[in-house]
Formats: sequence, structure tokens, C-alpha cells
Amino acid sequence: MPAKMIGTSLLHYDITAQLSQKALDSLADTSDDQLQSIALGHMGHAHFHRGDFREAVDVLSQAAVKQRAIGDQRGLAQSLNFAGLAYHRLGDFSRAIASHEESLAIKRSLNDLAVIPGGLNDLGDAYRDIGLIDEAIGQHTESLGLAREQDNIGSECDNLRDLGADFLIIAIVRTIFRLNTRCSTGASFTLSQPKCPCRLAETLAVSGVELAMLR
Repeated sequence: MPAKMIGTSLLHYDITAQLSQKALDSLADTSDDQLQSIALGHMGHAHFHRGDFREAVDVLSQAAVKQRAIGDQRGLAQSLNFAGLAYHRLGDFSRAIASHEESLAIKRSLNDLAVIPGGLNDLGDAYRDIGLIDEAIGQHTESLGLAREQDNIGSECDNLRDLGADFLIIAIVRTIFRLNTRCSTGASFTLSQPKCPCRLAETLAVSGVELAMLR
């Protein structure tokens, strides 16, 4: 994305956060949970897109409390989903998965087919990055099926890309085992465990192993 577009986008989210805060200030002496939840939701989304993930989690948690109180299931599902994405960016995968699972359960209860595939994808991404590859493949495969049923080409492409990443990790891990078992010098090829399994490719490259060996 061109720098000018990035700057314009960030400015948009800055303005959104400021306006949302003003709205909350004006509602401070009221008991209007619905309007407060809307303002908190907009602010949480703005923090997320600005990269302020800790602030996003805090604000979206406040929004979720009010959305539960007023029974706003769609708003709650959205807040939980964005909170899950923020937790993911912070490396807190257990909370990311819990948030995505609850969000997805609500979307299923509402039979909201327009957003279920995205929820499955986000949950699959969190599973993959914590190393639960089978679970990731399951979520991404289900999302792919729904995308194809809805003839959603964009979502289908996203799911195929994510499934490709899932299977790439499996291929990389298998290559590590092959390197260990075929080492002719007697030295063991080992890797320090990266925080995110998706960075195994980077670790392999640093260790001097060419990804071409996967073929």
C-alpha cells in the first residue's frame, strides 16, 4: 500500500478514535448502554487498525460487557472477533482462540452465513500459530466449503492461501525430521522452538537450509 494511502488510513482511524471518545464523554452521565457499546466498538476497531492492540483489547472488552447486558449478539460477536485478532497480534493465543470460539458460536447460533467463514478463518489462523495444525486445517477446510457454497471467490482464495500455509508447515516439519535422520556427519540438526510455528521457514533459512529441499 502506498505511503500516502497508509497515512490517510491511519488518520481515518485516529479521527474515529477521537470522535468515539467524545461520544463516550457525552454519554458518561447516561445509562444508555446501547450507544455506549456502539462508541466503544468503533473505538476498539480504530485502536486495532492503528496497531494499538492492548488498547483494542481493553476497549472491546468494555464493549462486550455492555453488549451482553443489552443482548446485542451481533455486536458481541464482532467485538469478540476483533478482540481475538488483537490477542493474536499480542501473542496471547489461548485468549485469541477462546475469543474466536465464542464469537463463532454466536455467529452459528444466528446462522449468519455471511460472517461464519471469516470467523472460521480467524480461528484457524490462531490454531496454526499455536502449532495445532490439524485443528487449523479443519477450520480452514470448513470455511473453504462455505465460501464455495456461497460462490465467494475472494473468501475461497483466502482459504486456499491459508490451507497452503498449513500444509507448508507440515512439509517443513517433515523436512526437519528428514535432515535429522539423514545427517551423514553424525551431527544432529536441531532448531530452537520459535514462538510462532509460522516462523519455522524463517528459522530454517537462517540455519542455511534451502526451502527448495521441500520439493
